[in-house]
Amino acid sequence: MKLFIFGNGFDRAHNLPTKYCQFREWLIKKYDVCVEDEEIDLPDYRTNYKDLEGYDEKQFANFFVHLIDDADSNSEIEDKWCCFEEDLAKLRWELILDSVEYEYDDENDFEPWKTENKLSIKAQTCGDSNHILRTYFREWITYINELINEMGDDSKKPFFEKVFGDSDKYLTFNYTNTLEQLYKIKNVCHIHGSIAKWEELIFGHCDPGYPQKDFKEYEYNAYEIFERIYKGYIKDTKKQIERNLEFFNSINGVDEIYLFGLSFGDVDAPYFRHVFKICQQLKTINLNVFEAGQYDSIMTKLKEYGAKCDIKKWIVE
Repeated sequence: MKLFIFGNGFDRAHNLPTKYCQFREWLIKKYDVCVEDEEIDLPDYRTNYKDLEGYDEKQFANFFVHLIDDADSNSEIEDKWCCFEEDLAKLRWELILDSVEYEYDDENDFEPWKTENKLSIKAQTCGDSNHILRTYFREWITYINELINEMGDDSKKPFFEKVFGDSDKYLTFNYTNTLEQLYKIKNVCHIHGSIAKWEELIFGHCDPGYPQKDFKEYEYNAYEIFERIYKGYIKDTKKQIERNLEFFNSINGVDEIYLFGLSFGDVDAPYFRHVFKICQQLKTINLNVFEAGQYDSIMTKLKEYGAKCDIKKWIVE
């Protein structure tokens, strides 16, 4: 029995716009974001007495594009957000506090407690509205999945069809239903959720620890809220493994693994360790990488994750 593990490169091999820089481009185009305006200004966000939301989609798209651009300032413009998930650990929410006017009494003495309240409200607005980025992400994946649903048989790749089998297992890090729609595959585990099943879409960073920041005593509550936002973007890989235990228990008879389109980022390492721990009958790993020069370093990673079998290069045309 074979196990196929696919990353974003699988969708990209089918000419789908699934690079994170294309998420940025999609936001800019859909919401007419002005990238030349570098100011990071948090728009108004509110709920009424019925807990109904009110916010300007264009303004928040502009806000998140510039906030993430700031965290991704070292990337080339044509590949902005290539490390989107890692960038979520670097968002400088404290920049939002710069727009808050501090409070002073009639004698022009600084009032720290009133100021603290204003800063906390501003920070809480960040926390309350942070799910809007997840909403944009879901809209983008929905758009991509609609493209897949319009694709015909001529979009299938012969080198995949040649190795796919009905009894094989499929683990994908993608949110799209490319495998199901194009190749009519049924045994697919979407470890981070499937847009076609309206599941929660999981993305985020691994937890290197909330970075230490210098702040005044009256800023404490605001920074505590920023830390909660930071922790909210941690990808809980252990939880995702537990959610998919039925699938993982079904792969113990796998003797061959095919890896394609994966970045092998640190955040996803626990999945590979778990797979190699379960697949005790594993004899061969067939590895495909985007650039030939990556083979040696990724083979070393796989061995660090627990792979003890033969690792072969999987060359596809």
